[in-house]
Amino acid sequence: INVASGKGLGVIALDYDSDGDQDLFVANDGTPNFLYQNLGNGKFGNAALAKGVALNGIGESEAGMGVDFGDYDNDGDFDLFVTNFSYETNTLYRNEGVFFKDVTAAAGLADPSHRFLGFGTNFLDYDNDGDLDLYVANGHVLDKIALFQSGVEYMQEHQLFRNDGGGSYTETSSISGEWFLHKQISRGAAFGDYDEDGDVDILVNNCGGEAKLVRNDDGNRENWLMVRPVGTQSNRDGIGAKVRVVAEGLEQVRQVRSGSSYLTASDPRLHFGLGARTKVDLVEVRWPSGLVQRLEKVPVNAVLIIEEKVDSQ
Repeated sequence: INVASGKGLGVIALDYDSDGDQDLFVANDGTPNFLYQNLGNGKFGNAALAKGVALNGIGESEAGMGVDFGDYDNDGDFDLFVTNFSYETNTLYRNEGVFFKDVTAAAGLADPSHRFLGFGTNFLDYDNDGDLDLYVANGHVLDKIALFQSGVEYMQEHQLFRNDGGGSYTETSSISGEWFLHKQISRGAAFGDYDEDGDVDILVNNCGGEAKLVRNDDGNRENWLMVRPVGTQSNRDGIGAKVRVVAEGLEQVRQVRSGSSYLTASDPRLHFGLGARTKVDLVEVRWPSGLVQRLEKVPVNAVLIIEEKVDSQ
């Protein structure tokens, strides 16, 4: 890794090209982003420009803050989401196999994010319907911003976007509870099922204020599965393991990671919303060691702990 300059804020490790090793994405503040492709020989090459994630769709650098990855369109590969500055937009890069495409506007995410400054973010299935929604924790960095930027405030509301299952999002903040009416100066946001009820809750860190714990009370109306890989040959936390879940025709993929969002580590267990589906046909784990494990006929509404088995390939 040898890059002359960059103002790295958000960073994640992911296998974006599905070749079995971990690549690195760095969201840079006001300079082109980096996508370090793992070359498999202990070295990385910056492929951001060639792959379409160095700049936004109109060729501009943005003020990358928070970042996350997830398979929002359930096509088997990982897409990228980056939060940016006010009067920019947050950016959704869809993984199209050979390269990424900026689909922010087409996905309905451009206009709603225009007046906000986003930091912490996450792909999460907050309603357990089987596709990944988006959460953005907002808060400006300039306390007098309202004096010279119309419509923008220092303290800002958070935003929740529901995946409609067809490639676009609808903002549901206004109908998702009193929490989204509060204006804050937020930075980090962590995600996990703290009360063990099957849906994803949120912990937010605020600038100059108290941390806030936000409980999800509606997501567990639908079925779910959580998977916790435990490595033996691979690292014990299973970081880098890729898990595929197939349930009555719905196929989803997640990867265990150690950090994402903005300066945040979240619940390492992988959460899968299943909607009304009542059985899981297959759970497949591809470990960093190269081993592959498959479990069939897994019960729903449960936490599945999978220990890496040497003889499972």
